[in-house]
Parts: sequence; structure tokens; C-alpha cells
Amino acid sequence: MTTADVQVTQVAQVAQVDADGDAAARHGQLVAQAQALVRKRDALDRELAELAQVLASHRIGMTEPLVDKDGFPRSDVDVYAVRHARSSIIRKRNDYMALTADIERALHHMHAAARLLPPSAASASSESASSESASAEPARPRKPFARVNGVAPDSPSSDASLVRDDLILQFGSVAVVDAAATSTSALLTAVTELVQRSENHPLELVVQRNGAETRLQVTPRRWGGRGLLGCHLVPVL
Repeated sequence: MTTADVQVTQVAQVAQVDADGDAAARHGQLVAQAQALVRKRDALDRELAELAQVLASHRIGMTEPLVDKDGFPRSDVDVYAVRHARSSIIRKRNDYMALTADIERALHHMHAAARLLPPSAASASSESASSESASAEPARPRKPFARVNGVAPDSPSSDASLVRDDLILQFGSVAVVDAAATSTSALLTAVTELVQRSENHPLELVVQRNGAETRLQVTPRRWGGRGLLGCHLVPVL
């Protein structure tokens, strides 16, 4: 090999290192962006759950009338609080859907960038992402708030391996934080709201089965039966 050939090889190697470094930096930026969007959506989930609890505290949902049969504001609910909660829920649902679309695009770009990484960098990036995910994962809730009273065959819940008598410890972002301050009806209302805005998007569950905790994933969707899950939940608190 001539001196010129050696120099060309060295230049090519340096260029490849620079290219690999740029690809790794770009992939790292995309991972950080996706993680930030997921954290933002998780925060929005919690806000929606809190608003659902406001409605549940008045024993009212999104569609019941706020006037009595004579056309006067109902005296059994805080009409202003309910209207404000409903308006906020509608706005935040739209924000949630927009964030979900942003996350899907971010993940698409992230995976496309990962394909440009050299094998060693791709492996390190995968291990780092797994480590960050594990360290960021909150402690599992220990107190169940609902029990699975039935699962329809061929339903999303059946596909997710939910079974009768599973105890729900966490459903997406919904979990018992303070049992004394949280009503079961509010939690189940929050689950309903979460399922409605998560159609065709997977939700993480933590259930207690035979004394042990199990993680599952269910995707609310249209199927051949009623609802988006195909299971019946009853309160346990």
C-alpha cells in the first residue's frame, strides 16, 4: 500500500468516526425529545384523572344536564366547578391526542436514526434507554382499587391476559395515591376517561394475581362486543 493509499484510508476512517458520532448525537437528541413528550403526556394524564375526580365528587359525568326540570341551575352540584372541569377535560383530551401523535412521530424518527448507528453504539444506546426507563419508573402502587369481575372472550382484555378476580393496582396513570382522600368512584371514572382517550394506544397495567404483582398491557379498541376493553371492573375499596 502506498503512502497515498494510507492517507486516503486514514481520512476515510476519520470521516466514518465523525459520521458515527453525528449519528449517535442525533439519536440521543431524538431519544431525549421522545422521553420529554412521554413525560408531558404522563403529566396530562394525571391532570385528566384529577378533573375526572372533580366530576365524580359531584356524582356527575360529561353529559348530564346542569339545570333542573324547570330550567334553573341545579342546587345539588357546583355548576361552575363542573362546567370548568368539563371544559378543561375537553381541551386536555385534544392536547392528549396531539401529544400522542407527536410521540408516534418522535418514535418513528428515533428508530430511523437508530438504524444509522454502528452496532456497538446501537447496543449501548439500547442499554442506556432501558436503564433510564427502569430508574424513572415510579414505585408500584400496593393498594388495589378495582377487581376484574369478568372478561369477554376475544376482547382486548382477553388478548391482554386479564382474568377474572385480577386486582387492579394501576391502570395507566390511575392508581391509589391516598386511600383516605380518593374515592373508588373517582378512580373508576378516571379509568373510563383514560380508556376513552386511549383508543388504539396501549396502556400499562399492574395487577395482583394470586398474591403476586403482574405487569400487563392492554390496547383499548373496537372489537365485536361492548366498550373498548371487554371487561367488567368492580370496586374493592
